Amino acid sequence: MKFNVSYDLENVGKLDGILYILEIEVDGKLVVKVGLTRRDNICERVCEITTSYFQQYRHFPYVRPKRYRHVANVYAKEQYILKCFRDKKYKSEKKFSGCEELLDVDVDQVVQVYEQLIEEDYANTKKRG
Repeated sequence: MKFNVSYDLENVGKLDGILYILEIEVDGKLVVKVGLTRRDNICERVCEITTSYFQQYRHFPYVRPKRYRHVANVYAKEQYILKCFRDKKYKSEKKFSGCEELLDVDVDQVVQVYEQLIEEDYANTKKRG
């Protein structure tokens, strides 16, 4: 596993990365996972999540990526989406990597907020550029 350590305190939280939405079956229920990765693609992160899940539950979950895009300020965008659905947080029966960002909500609602956030960001970038 590779970790990136930054001592650039001025830009903490302003880093770019991939913001993703997964539909994942946890405890026999379809829930939404909102997450981010600073890797080049989401494959390694999804494998990490499913492997961690397997270690706790002894089977692999159904997982479907719904959206993923490379964005600026990825940490702030992830937190924005999670705050929009803070009353829909899902707590899994067992802990696994990524289980803190699970939502018990229709995935299309999360996708709608995700798309609006990305569109607004793109529009603001065009205005500045």
